[in-house]
Amino acid sequence: MAFEKVQSECIEESIQKLIQLESEELTKQASLLNSQELIYAIALLGEGQMAHWQEKTQALVKGLNNRQAIEQASQALNIDQVLDLLSHREILETKEIWKLSPIFVGMRPSVFREILTQANAAELQILKQEGITEPLQHHITILTEDILNEIDELFRQSFYLEMELNSIDALTTTHEEILNFLQRIEQASQKTDSTLMTLNALLETTWNTSRIDLIEKLTYAKTSLQKIVNQLGHAGDEQNPLSGLHAKLAYHFERIFEQEAILTSFEKFVDDTPVTEALTQFSIWYLLDYWELGLLPEIATRSELNLDPEFYSEKECLAYREYLSNLVTQNLEKHHLKTVQDLKKNKIYSKKALYDYLNQQKSLNW
Repeated sequence: MAFEKVQSECIEESIQKLIQLESEELTKQASLLNSQELIYAIALLGEGQMAHWQEKTQALVKGLNNRQAIEQASQALNIDQVLDLLSHREILETKEIWKLSPIFVGMRPSVFREILTQANAAELQILKQEGITEPLQHHITILTEDILNEIDELFRQSFYLEMELNSIDALTTTHEEILNFLQRIEQASQKTDSTLMTLNALLETTWNTSRIDLIEKLTYAKTSLQKIVNQLGHAGDEQNPLSGLHAKLAYHFERIFEQEAILTSFEKFVDDTPVTEALTQFSIWYLLDYWELGLLPEIATRSELNLDPEFYSEKECLAYREYLSNLVTQNLEKHHLKTVQDLKKNKIYSKKALYDYLNQQKSLNW
């Protein structure tokens, strides 16, 4: 073990010196390296810490004259190095173009996937041209199976998210629980969008192959993935409305602002309905309710919520209650809550969610 450690340190030191050489000298030395040295040199250059690492990576590949050595070197190539090689004119426009196939043979599947999502139009065109070769078709086959498995998993995620949404109790769910659920929807959406972007690039590349079976699989996969995209939907913005699960979640909670009396004569709460009126849906009716929520910090004890009728007239008691009611409204406004629209905006659909929101606001103001 001690010998192996010394040997490893010697290799590291020698390769560090090697990659300091000028590109022309590096090309001459490339064919003299064994597989371990070659892979280590490529990996060190791939860290991007050295000046002219692109040119030096190119120089090493230029000095390799057999397929096996190029395949070994390609095992260590990262996405930036591969994209640089794909745009390297000497490889693309001379007899060096034969090196592309062994580069794809040794390339890690994860790097091939990243190439599809990061390649520009010219680099993607190279992949299309290589589509007739077995190495590229092998990568396409592996990635196609990976994407099909991802779609199955995304289907399961979207299905269970919708089932969970339907079972949520709007009146007991906390503000944090709503935000966590929205985050899970967003994470699934981001993964779906990323997979769709990869699939589109893969399908575009596959059209240049003779693999009708893969083209059919990917076309079907794209249709399936688009259904998941639509099901998950998007959070919406000023230009686009809520869609998919985002819209269903909003509707699920916003229904609580439709008064139970709607079946008789009253209208639904509209967005500009005063917040205190809407909070009756959370069974918040009395000054005591607001005091318990911390919306009357000016009142130290419960007994101070009412004046003693033995010492104050009825008019004075009513005026005091009106004063406290105005304080509640002012304190709600301090926490950016004036109307039903503000409750919706802040995902407040229960008394517990309101309590959590107010505590969060207090912590931000401390």
